[in-house]
Amino acid sequence: MLDEGRSVPIRPPEVESLRSEAAEPRFPFSGPEDRGEASWYLPISELGGDGASGLFELMASDPDPARTRGPSDLTGLRLERDGLASFGSGLFLDEDLQRNFRGALLGAAEHKRYLRGETLEGLYALLPVAEATLIAVPDAVHREWHTGQPELPELLGAPEIETVIELDGTLEIRWTEVPGAREYRLETAGATDFELPETVFEGNRRRALVAVVGCPSARFFRVRAHRGGEIGPWSATVLRIVPRPDFRTCGALPLVATRLERAPAAGGGDLLTWDAVPGATAYRVESAEEPGFLTPRTIHEGPDTHLELPPQLDGVAYLRVAALRHSGSSLLVGPRSNTVVRRPVARSRQVLVPASGEAPHLLDVQRALLRFSAARGDLLALLSLPRHFRQEEARRHLAALAPLTGSADAASNAATFRAVPPLTGGEEQVLSYGALYHPWLAAVEEGDFAVTPGFVPPEGAVAGTAAELAVDRGAWWAPANLPLAGTVALDPDFDRDAWQRLAEIGINVVRREPRGFLAQGADTLSRGAKLRPISVRRLMILIRRLALREGGRYVFEPHDADFQSLVQHRFERFLSGLHVRGAFAGRTAADAFRVVTDASVNPPRSVDAGRFIVELQVAPSRPLDFLTVRLVQTGPEQLSLQEA
Repeated sequence: MLDEGRSVPIRPPEVESLRSEAAEPRFPFSGPEDRGEASWYLPISELGGDGASGLFELMASDPDPARTRGPSDLTGLRLERDGLASFGSGLFLDEDLQRNFRGALLGAAEHKRYLRGETLEGLYALLPVAEATLIAVPDAVHREWHTGQPELPELLGAPEIETVIELDGTLEIRWTEVPGAREYRLETAGATDFELPETVFEGNRRRALVAVVGCPSARFFRVRAHRGGEIGPWSATVLRIVPRPDFRTCGALPLVATRLERAPAAGGGDLLTWDAVPGATAYRVESAEEPGFLTPRTIHEGPDTHLELPPQLDGVAYLRVAALRHSGSSLLVGPRSNTVVRRPVARSRQVLVPASGEAPHLLDVQRALLRFSAARGDLLALLSLPRHFRQEEARRHLAALAPLTGSADAASNAATFRAVPPLTGGEEQVLSYGALYHPWLAAVEEGDFAVTPGFVPPEGAVAGTAAELAVDRGAWWAPANLPLAGTVALDPDFDRDAWQRLAEIGINVVRREPRGFLAQGADTLSRGAKLRPISVRRLMILIRRLALREGGRYVFEPHDADFQSLVQHRFERFLSGLHVRGAFAGRTAADAFRVVTDASVNPPRSVDAGRFIVELQVAPSRPLDFLTVRLVQTGPEQLSLQEA
């Protein structure tokens, strides 16, 4: 078959079908751009970096390596390939917008999005999502990380039982000292697996006396070191027939514990060797991730007295050996050897920075989040603190995030400026768009008894509670004094005095109560009493959305007295609905809200300029003064909403 003077191979129908499907729309095969080429196929390659490997199926019947582009370069650690090699505020912000103050933020965002045709990044990407009313960035609360080699803690070693002497019906056992150990535990059992161990000594001495009575029997002994809640590996198991028999027992000699040694092997691994045990037919090598060998696994079984292992890449591994004796269908397992520890090889990875009382990246993200929420005017930002923050760290962080004007905290706030400028004195109202929660929560999934690993920041649970409450009762209900579903623990678990001190500085603390784990506060960060309750801010957000929705109907209407009465009637109607549902205080509508559209807010000069103002005065369902919201028409299809 010829095509423009060249030979074109005849392909099987399944290959031709695949080729036609891949042609439009084109997806990234490794074949050439020219669709007239014969072979289209994916590469087969071993991926580097963090040890991951990939396998790609061959996609053609006649692959030609000379005509491929080759596999993509996937070297480096996984987080490096994902752009997460270093953790900081840049992961959550937009470099073009993060330095804008509240008044200029929306204009700068619209200029970037519509005039420059660029995508908004970070949390600013939420700008076109009009449905959102709550916003949280819980990932920003975590500790920073960087690329480096993790510091491995100093582990306790295993002691060695030196002497076992029987004198006058008492067994004296001595063992070697372990550096850093505070006490030791000596156990005995009648079988090598220590299924039913008996603790015969606990203390800081390295010597124990054990009474031996009854008929002669085999007893196994082992000892390990303790340091607070940390435990070390067991010593080699020692076998003794106690009390000492008068005559030597005939038959096969009992198996004894061997001595396990570890040495470097070629290729970065380890070479394990152990002494041969008289009467043994094979040896079993066991490994565990913890020194107590609660869940051991067999990694080798055979007659050899050595084993070469590849490099230990992750975690610490504990190893021990037991001699085996096969006799027909029965198997005798001898005492375990001493324990050796394998540490992971030194290699670069992402490691957490040490916990400290400062979180500059979090300050940047939370400042930007507060400004963004206030600029939109219809978002409540839910904030939290790092898990390790106690009372003093929380106070310092809040002072840097929301300083009092003219205070020493405000004067020193510029020192915390990294990417996002500190809040200014003219941005005090921004604080009413954020609420801060602490401590972290441990939760379980409903219908599942397994605890999810680790703790999580609290704003996710609070956001879910607030959203459910808004649907069931209304946005003006405070998300407080309600059990947080699935929560089973707190960290840190503050006492009542610490809780009260945190509440005094504006932090909503989650507390353990008889009814469950409850958020005991429902305040924003506002310094003013009127907008401090979350319920008031959420109510104002709701009224703002309703006002903009209703106001959009009137932008082309002629402005006269009838029009003013019509607008007043319609706004009074939907505010009456909110009053009936409990959003406002007051027994009557006159006590709960007012809608003003007359000449007091629309003087002739303002009307001649093409402006129309609707002033809504509402009293939230708590004893507060009237709050005023103004809906201003400044031109065709131009509406603005202001809080007085």
